[in-house]
Amino acid sequence: MDESYAKESEFRAAKAVCEAKMGEFERREQAIDRQLQELTKIVTEMAVTMKHNLEQTSDQETRIRALEGRRGEWFDKIVYLVLGGFVSFAATKLFGG
Repeated sequence: MDESYAKESEFRAAKAVCEAKMGEFERREQAIDRQLQELTKIVTEMAVTMKHNLEQTSDQETRIRALEGRRGEWFDKIVYLVLGGFVSFAATKLFGG
């Protein structure tokens, strides 16, 4: 009878240890699940932000190209004006006067 009582008390002690470990594992699992949900939310927000930034970058590139094209047009007009004036001056000196 003593021997069966000793085995039963060992069993109960081992069972208590196992239950404590199982509770700890469950708490860790819940904590990991919460962290995973938070990370999923953060990654989703980052993806939306990156998409928005890429759209803005594309829009800015379009605007920059348009501005560069206009600057080039004005620069060309100024160069042609100066060249036209120089050619007129040279023609006047050579042929007119």
